[in-house]
Amino acid sequence: MSTPPIPDDVRLRRGLHASSSTRRRYAVDEGSIDVRGRVMIPDAQQAERLAQRMNDARDARNRPTLAVSGAQIVAASFLDLAVHLLLDHYRRRRDPVWATRVDARLTRDLGADRWAEARRAFVRTFPSRSVAEGREDPDAFLAGTVGELPATHVVLEERIAVRMAAANPALRSLHELSDETVLGPDDAAALPVLEQQLRELPGLPGLPEGEADLWTLLRAPALAHPSSLEGQLRYVRDRLSVVLGDRFAELADLFGGGLDLLAELRAGGPPGPPGPAPILDPASFRSVRDEPEAFSLDADWMGSVVMIAKNAYVWLDQLERRFGREMSRLDQVPDEALAELRSFGFDALWLIGLWERSEASARIKRLRGQQDAVASAYALSD
Repeated sequence: MSTPPIPDDVRLRRGLHASSSTRRRYAVDEGSIDVRGRVMIPDAQQAERLAQRMNDARDARNRPTLAVSGAQIVAASFLDLAVHLLLDHYRRRRDPVWATRVDARLTRDLGADRWAEARRAFVRTFPSRSVAEGREDPDAFLAGTVGELPATHVVLEERIAVRMAAANPALRSLHELSDETVLGPDDAAALPVLEQQLRELPGLPGLPEGEADLWTLLRAPALAHPSSLEGQLRYVRDRLSVVLGDRFAELADLFGGGLDLLAELRAGGPPGPPGPAPILDPASFRSVRDEPEAFSLDADWMGSVVMIAKNAYVWLDQLERRFGREMSRLDQVPDEALAELRSFGFDALWLIGLWERSEASARIKRLRGQQDAVASAYALSD
């Protein structure tokens, strides 16, 4: 099947929904909230920091069943992005007015006042940055636009995304963030009408999961792997990417890090307090303990040295960019670079990271989302 590419104006940004009360509880920076009201998760480090704050507030060390991991937050952000990409693709390539028709049906079945109140409740509970900061109220937000779309259509899409997260059993540890019960009776009345409308919309051609209806398409990953975030991510990557075109490869490349994090979590067991520290046998350290100290002798020049430290990898990369030629070894460092350091008053150069580094350190960094990082200068191979 020939698939049109995702347009350049569709931004592949990962995030998840968190209610205003959970944002306060877990000290979410309002600067990380986007125009749709999602908490942006740009990398694994951001996810780990949020997970740590959640675990501290939940006392997860003493109540490990309440613990959440950064890997789970990363997975949730990928799944949320997949929902948004599918809805955007559906609007652009299948039915450009689907949101208008669903909105009209909700207005008819609930009444204009109740549906309007349901939308206001959603914006109050999952506010955009402008609403959260008090620069506009929910009615003003709903009367405007977000990009090329009416804000009312954006709220409809975000309500669907929250429903997907709240109904996903594999995201149980994060359900507090997307709690639907606080949205009130009007939203509760709207939800079955919304689901029925999505079931009446045709799916996407070329997908067995999508041929039936739009609701089934959006729910497919969670239905196929209800207890496995790994399974859901692989499902999206391997079975749904066919309808999203070449730019979906950007997301697929990111999946690798998320899957590695989840695999590492599964291999290590559930998060929680560490087990007892091992009791080491002092005899095993005898050879090290008996090794004589071998400090270098003080010399006359040491007292007046003016030293500069350079991380070897970083310095070589900087010099390579500056001089426009390969510099992967120290003997390739230009004499001009050393002369320049001397002209600044330095007479000693401390090079950091010259020993052979541990591959395990590089792998740990990759598992934590730092795909381009080298091993730590202080993690030695031997």
